[in-house]
Amino acid sequence: MTSAFAPPLRGVILIGMRGAGKTTVGPLLAQELLALFVDLDDVVVRALGAVDVQSVFTTQGEEAWRSGEAQALRTLLAEQPSAEPLRIIAVGAGAPSDARCHQLLQTARTNGWRVIELRVPVEALIARLANNLGGRPTLTSLPHDEEMRSLAARRAGSYTSLADAVVDGSATPQCVARAIVSVVSG
Repeated sequence: MTSAFAPPLRGVILIGMRGAGKTTVGPLLAQELLALFVDLDDVVVRALGAVDVQSVFTTQGEEAWRSGEAQALRTLLAEQPSAEPLRIIAVGAGAPSDARCHQLLQTARTNGWRVIELRVPVEALIARLANNLGGRPTLTSLPHDEEMRSLAARRAGSYTSLADAVVDGSATPQCVARAIVSVVSG
């Protein structure tokens, strides 16, 4: 429901740590809301002419990735005419901590986008990603579990400051999608 002061819902932006389920839940949420799903990582990989996120970090560096991420997000948030269906955008785990993306996400909230954080206990994230990082790069020289704890601690403030709501990402993807529908519809 929108008030006279709030713009109509344009879409949902999913934020959270790697492994929180943004890419898995996003398409399910899109089905529930009759929306279009966009994984920002896929858009950036294509724009940078790469195979996957890992290859960008290896060949072009993290700054190239962060710059491409900000440009892709800016484009996605600006190009949606009101006649299109809603969009669901899964944003990479590090984007909310990048000043450029953080500002874009903050502005999006005032323009009808709802930012939803999928929150999963860090120990569960460590277990989910223990055997496969899914083409994601390591960002430190720390062992996997220590890196995840460190990133979770560093990123928590950015996520909290942006999130219109926090949804427990520990449940099944279908349950998480339904919980988000309840949040954005209520």
